Amino acid sequence: MFPNSSHILDIEFEVEKKLNHFKNFDSELNGLSFSFVESKEEDNYLVQISDVVSGFVRLFFDFLEYASIEEVASFTSELNPLQKETLLLFKRLIDQSVNEDHILLHRVIVPIDEHKATILFNQNITSQSTRTQQSCAGV
Repeated sequence: MFPNSSHILDIEFEVEKKLNHFKNFDSELNGLSFSFVESKEEDNYLVQISDVVSGFVRLFFDFLEYASIEEVASFTSELNPLQKETLLLFKRLIDQSVNEDHILLHRVIVPIDEHKATILFNQNITSQSTRTQQSCAGV
């Protein structure tokens, strides 16, 4: 984890209870700063955004796990230009996160799912890539 960070989580009483319990047995966990906030409060909107992003990433990995190679290829072939652009932006977000610190996207993934991710990110969006990079460079 990130010992110099403040970990702000949505109020989940069971999670808070378990974290507090395990802090007694894990010195590394005990050294981390955790706080729980009500995400519905206006000042805590970043916690809601984090929940949405985390949910999206979870669904992405679920898709890779449960879809066949053929289904992934079919999915990408049916994307419209805006969907392709969104997928490309998601790929760039993942790449930037991993470049900043590989632990930001820690996961266990089998080789076939990694192959499906390659299909998802490379098929049909690479032609968009040059245009997107040019438009983002102008921002």
